[in-house]
Amino acid sequence: MEKIKTRFAPSPTGLLHIGGARTAAFNWALARKNRGVFLLRIEDTDKERSSLAFEKAILEDLQWLGLDWDEGPYRQSERLEVYQSFFEVLKKKNLVYPCYCTPQELEEERTEALNAGKPPRYSGKCFFLSPEERRRKEAEGYRPSWRFRIPSGSEISFFDLVRGKVVFHPASLGDFIILKSDGIPTYNFACVVDDALMGISHILRGEEHLSNTPYQILLYRALEFPLPVFAHLPIILDENRAKLSKRRGDISLRSLRERGILAQALFNYLFTLGHSFEEGKEVLDREAIVASFSLSRVGKSGAIFDEEKLRWMNKIYLRKTPWTTLRGYFQQLQGEETLEKLVEKLGSERFTRLWSLACEEASDLRELWQVFRGFVEKSGKVVLEAERLEVLRFLRKKVEQVPCWVNEEEVKSILRAWQRESGVKPAMFYKTLRLVLIGREEGPELHRLLFALGREEFLARLSDVAKDEEV
Repeated sequence: MEKIKTRFAPSPTGLLHIGGARTAAFNWALARKNRGVFLLRIEDTDKERSSLAFEKAILEDLQWLGLDWDEGPYRQSERLEVYQSFFEVLKKKNLVYPCYCTPQELEEERTEALNAGKPPRYSGKCFFLSPEERRRKEAEGYRPSWRFRIPSGSEISFFDLVRGKVVFHPASLGDFIILKSDGIPTYNFACVVDDALMGISHILRGEEHLSNTPYQILLYRALEFPLPVFAHLPIILDENRAKLSKRRGDISLRSLRERGILAQALFNYLFTLGHSFEEGKEVLDREAIVASFSLSRVGKSGAIFDEEKLRWMNKIYLRKTPWTTLRGYFQQLQGEETLEKLVEKLGSERFTRLWSLACEEASDLRELWQVFRGFVEKSGKVVLEAERLEVLRFLRKKVEQVPCWVNEEEVKSILRAWQRESGVKPAMFYKTLRLVLIGREEGPELHRLLFALGREEFLARLSDVAKDEEV
């Protein structure tokens, strides 16, 4: 069996989208599982829209996600002579012809076809121009693009590793451009030449590329290249079951990173978009994901991008991630007060307990920081009505009689006894206590919060609120 070689070939015309990230991850996993090669190629022939800034951002996001590549990055803009040489091969075989149609003419032809209820494909009229007509067009200043002539005859079929046998009939296809009037190759042509010369054995890509496949197969045949294996991944849908738009900036990797999604959580989540694991598992570490990845477990139907599910998964990974690995992210939020300084200020034991509580509440790194700061900082001015003031007075008397907390269970028993003795309803009693401690009525289980804060900090916060309220 030949060595599996996959590729990811983004266009640097925007930030890396969740769909592109999934394509990259699946190609990477297939190569890694089979001890193959994963290649990175930048398809930057769109001069007007491509930018080095986007290319840099894409490379950074792939590295952040942990998708390392074995070859590349190659850039199509540096390979124009290669494409030109294979264009000459097609030209010598009389498989291409110049097209002088203007964009306006092509649009009119397209509109006419649609109005007639026909599929909009090129009529091929420039193929029938005489040599004299072509010379006249060029004398008038027309710069032709070059089209590949669709051969008549048998159907074009291939076996897709996700969709099974796929069939196209030549009559449904129109002669397609392989070289634009400025000499730049189109996607289908450059892609075929690159994949063939770079030895790509398996092409995993989104469903939207399925319609490109028959054109590419014709080019493979015409250039006498071996055909790779294709697998077209299911489309990713939004919450309304419409195609997830690449224009949605909030689902770019850069946006998700900035909002505090962990790389490993997103990596894991990508493999739930159209792919399933045995026994209904969803949360697996990187090694298990690679070992379990299989194109036989990729479905045909659309996969819904569910941000709530991603955040749920992120929450799981937050709980498992040591704070020491998150220094870089929090440094951006904290300024001078680093996590190390907070450890020193709070003490290692208290810091660890409060951090663990915050991780259980938060679903991203921004939330984690907000929740943690809410535990660490005093709540500030709290206004309490009469019934809550009675709870505060009661607590001040009771807590001074209690020695240092021994464990969470002891604190839990003490709180229950206090609530019963106070005569205040549980909801009012516990909500008041949280309000005094962290400035909000909702939060982690109180016995865990109290144990994490420690008796002295609990007393200090009660005293601060009592002073404000003149209790």
